[in-house]
Formats: sequence, structure tokens, C-alpha cells
Amino acid sequence: VDTAAATRAGNVVARAAELAQLRAWLDDARRQRHQLAFVVGEPGLGKTTLLDLFVASLAADDPHVLVARGQCIDQHGSD
Repeated sequence: VDTAAATRAGNVVARAAELAQLRAWLDDARRQRHQLAFVVGEPGLGKTTLLDLFVASLAADDPHVLVARGQCIDQHGSD
């Protein structure tokens, strides 16, 4: 499955509950209830696709929302 195409088309299977939770956390933040959330799981479960879809939906809902993204890079050995 092409995850970029699926994200653009909104074709994410069985993630309605997760999207609803992300929206609920955003609503809490808008009400000054600050929190930190992590999306975790095994590789290949669609975490990035889920977040890409959520972030894309934000642009349509509220163009004033700012999004910061980070990435964990697995490194082995010494620096």
C-alpha cells in the first residue's frame, strides 16, 4: 500500500478511534489543558500514516494550528 497516496485519499483502515483521540487531545489543548502524547507501536502499523492524515485534516479545520514533528533515529554504537 502506498502510504502517501492513502493519506492523501484518507484511506486509513480502522483508525477512526485513534483519529478521534487525537482530535480530543487537540480540543483539550485548545481549552488550555496541556499534555504530551506519544503514538507508539510496532513498525509498519501505520503510525506515520495516522499522523499524516491527522495533520492534513488540521489544515482544513484550522489554518492557525502549528505542528512540530520529531523523529526517533535508532543508532547503535558510540557517537
